[in-house]
Amino acid sequence: MSAIFSPAVEITVTPPTYTLVFTPAGIPSGAEWSVTLNGQTKSSTSYEIEFSGLSPGTYNYSIQAPSGYQVASVTLPNGSTGGASGSVTVPTPPYGTTEDVNVTFSQVQQTYSAEFTEGGLPSGAEWSVTLDGQTRSTTSYEVTFGGLLAGTYNYSITPPSGYEVESVTFPDGSTGGASGSVTVPFQGYNPGLYVQFKMIPTATTGTITFVEDGLPSQTCMEGEPCYATGWSVEVDGATYSGTAGSPIKVTVTTGVSHTYRVNTITSSNSMRMPVPYYPRPASGTATAGQTVNVTYIPSQY
Repeated sequence: MSAIFSPAVEITVTPPTYTLVFTPAGIPSGAEWSVTLNGQTKSSTSYEIEFSGLSPGTYNYSIQAPSGYQVASVTLPNGSTGGASGSVTVPTPPYGTTEDVNVTFSQVQQTYSAEFTEGGLPSGAEWSVTLDGQTRSTTSYEVTFGGLLAGTYNYSITPPSGYEVESVTFPDGSTGGASGSVTVPFQGYNPGLYVQFKMIPTATTGTITFVEDGLPSQTCMEGEPCYATGWSVEVDGATYSGTAGSPIKVTVTTGVSHTYRVNTITSSNSMRMPVPYYPRPASGTATAGQTVNVTYIPSQY
C-alpha cells in the first residue's frame, strides 16, 4: 500500500494591533489641543485624539494644552495617573484592542504684580512693605510683589527711622495712608503705587512748598486707562512726587539753602505724556518756609 502525503499548509498569524484614544475634559468646545506619541503629533479641536495600528509596547507621550489652559491630570489605561508627558504601555489587562487615556485640563489663572515706588528718602534708607502678611524690605526705590491673583490686598508701609509716610498715590490719582488696600489688577494693568515719605518735623526743620500750574489733570493714551498726571521735584538729591494741581511739600533743615530741580515731564519718564512739558523755573535754591511756584509749558508753545 502506497503512502499518501498531504500538501503542506502555511498559516500566517497576524499579530494584533491596538488603538490609544486620548479623551479631554475641562476645555471649551473648539479649543485646539494636541498629543505627540513617539514623535507623531496629532491636533484636534474636537473630542478625541486617536492613535491606531500600535504594536504591543511602551510609548512616550506629550500633551499640549490649549492657550490659557494646563494639563491637570492624566489617567492611564491601567488606572495610574500621569502628567503632561510620560509613557503608556499597550496592551493592558484585560487586553482589549482599544486603550483609553483620559486627560483633564484646568484653566491657568492669570497673575499680576503690585509695585510700590518711593520718594523723599535719602539714598540707602531702608523701608518695607507688607502685603497680605508678606513683608519685603529694600534700600532701593521700589518694592514689587509678583504672582498675585485678581483681588483686593491689604498693605502696610514701614518708613525708616526719622521719617513717616505722607501719602500713598494710587493709579487713579486717589490717595491713601501708610496702611490700606489695593485692588489687583487696575483696569487690566498691574497697579503702581507711589509712596511719599517725609522727614518727621523737629524744632530745626521746616517746609519748602512747590506749587504747580500748567499740567493736565489726567493723561490718557489710546488703548490704555487714564492716569493722574504726576510731577516731581528733587531737593538735595532726594525725589518728591505729587499729582497735577497738588502741591509738593518737602521737610528740610532750617537756616540753610537747599538746591532743587523740577523734573521735565516727557513720554520717556511718564510713559503716557503725548508731548513734553518743561518747568519754569527748572532749578534753583530755596529755604524752609519758602513757596516755589512752578509753571509747566508744553513744548509746542
